[in-house]
Amino acid sequence: ALARNEFSLHYQPQVDARTNRIVGAEALVRWQHPQLGPQSPGEFIKILEDSGLILDVGTWILEQACRDAGSLLKAGLINANAFSLCVNISPRQFRQSNFVERVERSLLAHSLPSTLLKLEITEGIVIQNLDDTIAKMHQLTALGVSFAMDDFGTGYSSLTHLKRLPVDTLKIDQSFVRDAINDPNDA
Repeated sequence: ALARNEFSLHYQPQVDARTNRIVGAEALVRWQHPQLGPQSPGEFIKILEDSGLILDVGTWILEQACRDAGSLLKAGLINANAFSLCVNISPRQFRQSNFVERVERSLLAHSLPSTLLKLEITEGIVIQNLDDTIAKMHQLTALGVSFAMDDFGTGYSSLTHLKRLPVDTLKIDQSFVRDAINDPNDA
């Protein structure tokens, strides 16, 4: 799929509910198989992760997202000070010894200010090697990159771990808030 250019990125807008303005976008990978049609990310992401191919696809996603955002910025369609490009990072990607350098290279190659990039990580990244995770996160935040923790509450991370991480955004898993209006326990 990668070699045949069957992957594409779709961008889910992030809207400020108070102003109804788009303040960012999350890059979402999609796969259009030539015979089978659209494939569910829920199925192919796990296969990519298990096989190790997520490293190549993850690199492509980061590069393409930075390229797209760089083009939008150059065309004046987004404001670097009021827009956030969110890119999901797999645990395998994050564990690469040269991950920080890869991010920095992508930003430079596409003339993208580092403050525009927000990397979305999961609790799985945090619990695998807390000290390495914190070190890499601090290196990236020193560059200006920010972090969101995706699906918070579904893994094993504790608030004690969370206090040590330079996370700007918590994306609480929907299972915690879906029934908050009707269920007193969820509320």
